[in-house]
Amino acid sequence: MEFMLRIAAWLIPLLLPLLAQAGIDELPDIGSSAGAIISPAEEYQLGRMIMRGLRDSDLVLDDPEVTEYVQAIGNNLASHAGIDGQSFQFFVVRDDGINAFALPGGFIGINMGLILETRSESELGGVLAHEIAHVTQKHIARQIEAASNFGLVSAAATLAAVLVGVAVGSADVIQAGVAAGQSASIQSRINFTRAHEYEADRVGIGILADAGYDPSGMVSFFELMAQRARLSPSWLPELLRTHPVSSARITEARNRAKNRPTAEQTISHRGYRLARARLVVLSAKTPAEALEHFRREADGREAEASEVTRYGLALAYAHSGEYGPASEIFRSLRASNEEVTEYHIGLAQTLLWARRDNEALEVYAEGHRLFPRNVSLTVRYAQALIQTGQPGPAHDLMLDLLNNINPSPTQVRLLAMAASASGNTGDSHYYMSEVHLLNGELQLALDQLRLALYTPEITAIQRERYDARMREIREALDEQKKKRKRKPSDSENFSG
Repeated sequence: MEFMLRIAAWLIPLLLPLLAQAGIDELPDIGSSAGAIISPAEEYQLGRMIMRGLRDSDLVLDDPEVTEYVQAIGNNLASHAGIDGQSFQFFVVRDDGINAFALPGGFIGINMGLILETRSESELGGVLAHEIAHVTQKHIARQIEAASNFGLVSAAATLAAVLVGVAVGSADVIQAGVAAGQSASIQSRINFTRAHEYEADRVGIGILADAGYDPSGMVSFFELMAQRARLSPSWLPELLRTHPVSSARITEARNRAKNRPTAEQTISHRGYRLARARLVVLSAKTPAEALEHFRREADGREAEASEVTRYGLALAYAHSGEYGPASEIFRSLRASNEEVTEYHIGLAQTLLWARRDNEALEVYAEGHRLFPRNVSLTVRYAQALIQTGQPGPAHDLMLDLLNNINPSPTQVRLLAMAASASGNTGDSHYYMSEVHLLNGELQLALDQLRLALYTPEITAIQRERYDARMREIREALDEQKKKRKRKPSDSENFSG
């Protein structure tokens, strides 16, 4: 409980002044369009701040393989959402609860526990498609608009606290957020309305079908949750608290799914099965527990077990320190399925943990040759290079990758680590400024650039790059100050 309250205590004081600086409370309150209250850029800024709080509280699962899988399935679904200019970032929450949620700005989180509870990729896709629909239909912005009578800054901050509480299934965070926002009546406005849920079902089923998944996947998962809740009234997953499922809603969604043909598209579900097996190991209380789980699945015939069970066994063996059996299984899997990056990574990591560094780097190098710019493999390879005292090549790998993808703060931080370890202090500060920019921390980004400019022996080209970035940030900060001077912000009501 104290841990959750610390999250809220950290989040609310941070959000109030930053949202005020962003000028959210200066938007004209005219008409009923959600876009008139909070712009997409401001939604993104709010979501980015919440994400920073989740990361700083170690609630975001930092596993490149699982993250890449969830982002890939999310991107596939979002590409069929029929909305231009909306970016999405999908992430996994380090929590056993069964829940998923959408944050402002297209950030969509899904708990480890929910992924493990699903029985197919279509069920997982159904949950993600539902959350994508909440974003595309502007449901979050509408909730902020509904609470605007209480002041947009305080309403947005309260919404942020409630969403964090939803993410971790904690009523304490929600209550603390409501108290900090000084608007208890806002709490009743936060949960998506029944109309929003029906709309998200309708739009989400269409997205799911257009992406090539079974459109009944969304319905079957909600049916499973509702059935379990009926059989055990004391068991109510957070997903049903935040997304109430009635029999009428399930019936309507089922009828929609039946009448919605699936697009002709071949989807490999291997990624889902491997990610799920990986989460079994990562969520186990002990490596021995995970090992026992997959041994039961193998039923005494490890060599004849399914590909996914063998992958889980290899991971569990590696996490248990039994590197011999783990590397043997990974070698066999890689030889039979060279196109699966998880097997290259698994073997290389096992060899690295066994202190067979040269062999591990050879496996990574071969994998990188086969799959250049694969995100999870490149990140793992760079981590291994830094660990084995080769930060220069790690820097080059990450720089090439991040110049070709939309990077996360964690990925840019790894680039900064590589630059620092290779003695390139100026660029290390420069990359850390980019981390702060991705987190919405303009002043901290500016501070890092000052440190970069103070670094001895930077080249003229580096100095020019740092100066240019500093000018951009200063212009953004100046614009924020001008907005604050034009109208006093809500946050001033909470000072002193």
